Amino acid sequence: IKSFTKQVMKMLKVTGGAMARRLGSTRWMSSGSSFRYTVEGLYDGNLTNVPSLPLPQVEDTLKRYLETVRPLTTDEEFEKSKKLAAEFVDTVGPTLQEKLRDLTAHHGYPYSYIEEFWDEMYQGGRWPAMIHVNPFLSLKDSPDPAKQDQITRAAEFASAATRWWLKVVNGDLEADMERDTQLCMYGYGLVFGATRVPKIGRDVMATNYDRKHIVVICNHQYFKVDIIDDAGQAMAPSELEKILGQIKTTALAQPADLDRDVGILTSWERDAWARMKHSQDHSF
Repeated sequence: IKSFTKQVMKMLKVTGGAMARRLGSTRWMSSGSSFRYTVEGLYDGNLTNVPSLPLPQVEDTLKRYLETVRPLTTDEEFEKSKKLAAEFVDTVGPTLQEKLRDLTAHHGYPYSYIEEFWDEMYQGGRWPAMIHVNPFLSLKDSPDPAKQDQITRAAEFASAATRWWLKVVNGDLEADMERDTQLCMYGYGLVFGATRVPKIGRDVMATNYDRKHIVVICNHQYFKVDIIDDAGQAMAPSELEKILGQIKTTALAQPADLDRDVGILTSWERDAWARMKHSQDHSF
């Protein structure tokens, strides 16, 4: 699960804030670092005081730009690019650089000069999330021959992921360190319990850390499974395996109804999906 989480964190770049639910659970990080954290604070605050992304000089940026486009252009095209770059330095470049410098001096969100632009691109892009935005990863087969079965693997993974997530929510996650340097951990609060809600024009991030269930999709049918008990403990893999087996038996005993497979709507163009979701929300 730790390896999986690292992969997710490398690909995940989203922000939250206003819609996050404030939790009271705080503790000292296990590394002994002198700060506390709440799960929402992992992503809407600079808890580890990570330095801001350095702002390069305009000339350095254009130098890298020209180095990048050179293999992609003809000699004539490259000369035009060089001319445009030189004009940029002598015209609007300094003004834009000053605006970026103001962003780097700002305390709080955005925490770097690119973050707000990235969020606008990520949440404002109207293209379908599937393929265009969503990350993809695959899970390696278990080295244990006795755990190659689909149901067994799913139960083991879901249970392990839930135990890890409980550490995040309860404030028990160890500090992410690179030798003696604390690393940014903002994305851990968005691995689970978070979603990108479709809205016209720009989506919003929403979080809810009270949820105790997972959703199982089998044969185009959806099943809700409570995986965290009232004492805050994750369901054991063996117990979850039995439930998943029952779900599979039930789902395969019924013909697939593609008309009820609402999950496909999430792969729609974002404004179209937003309109449909608004209609669904007001039809129940």
